[in-house]
Amino acid sequence: ATSWESFLHLCYSSLVTLVVDAIVAELFCGVTSSVCAKLSRVIKGNDFDGAESSVDERNRELGLFRRQQQQAENARDEAYRQRNVMERQAKISVAKEEREEGLVIIKAIYGVMDSESYEWVGDRRLCSMDATAQVQFWVQDSSVHLPAMSKKHMLGFYDVMMGLKTGDWTRDKPATTDDWEKINYLARIVKRWRGSWRSSRLEDKRKLVVVLTVRYKFAGQIFEVMYYDDQAVDLPSSGATIVTI
Repeated sequence: ATSWESFLHLCYSSLVTLVVDAIVAELFCGVTSSVCAKLSRVIKGNDFDGAESSVDERNRELGLFRRQQQQAENARDEAYRQRNVMERQAKISVAKEEREEGLVIIKAIYGVMDSESYEWVGDRRLCSMDATAQVQFWVQDSSVHLPAMSKKHMLGFYDVMMGLKTGDWTRDKPATTDDWEKINYLARIVKRWRGSWRSSRLEDKRKLVVVLTVRYKFAGQIFEVMYYDDQAVDLPSSGATIVTI
């Protein structure tokens, strides 16, 4: 019995030494040992097929993102072509409204915004657009009335949500002491073997909305107002804020 216990103790000591050596090599030298490789196979249930599948999935996601970006660019270009056609009438409208001290659209922006921080989100080339001429185009008798529907269906607009990237939907949040205690070294190693180390950051889901912001001049004063995408637009607006310059 004593010999058997000695043998077990030797095996245990050898195993502990191997594991410690593997962790030290991974932690301080960045070297993945054969022990780590074997453990990786056990964790994933196969050899490194999981890693290859992860690469294939990322390539598919990249291809999908590129196609989506191209579609967004095409939609933006078509909207701008429509805007160019609308600009002539918009300039005529501006001249008429200025003579009468009526409704002149100074700046209108249609885009994606964080509903909590009220910051514009995403690539500004694709996720927001200058809509000044489009709104001015619809001015009649010193007023604008647009229906309660998404503006992406209207002349000179497009779906600005198409330009969003996956990372635009999340934002980093501050980590608490308890959070960092949960993210221990072993968890990080396992996540890296599984190809998901990048997702271990603490992230907070954003609530994104599409809005139309308008700065306009009416009766000698300047106003600002914001509408959610599916809201009806009525200008001049009783809910607008006076801008002092």
